Amino acid sequence: MSAETKQLTSEDFKLAEWVVIKQAQTERINEEEKEKWNLYYDDQKLWRSQSRLENSELDDDSKHPIYLPRHNAVRGS
Repeated sequence: MSAETKQLTSEDFKLAEWVVIKQAQTERINEEEKEKWNLYYDDQKLWRSQSRLENSELDDDSKHPIYLPRHNAVRGS
């Protein structure tokens, strides 16, 4: 939050999004899931899936979606 204006910034929203995703990913991910979804840790310490879209012209977030475990509040299940 900007101290001068007391308004949320885009950086605040990015940090909040990261915290929510990281919290959802605290569930233990087993080897079967890692293999099934072809998971890897990205440079922000988030689990992502390598997909068949690797060679597409999509942006990196679309090519490598963030993995969310099946049962958590972020997914709504």
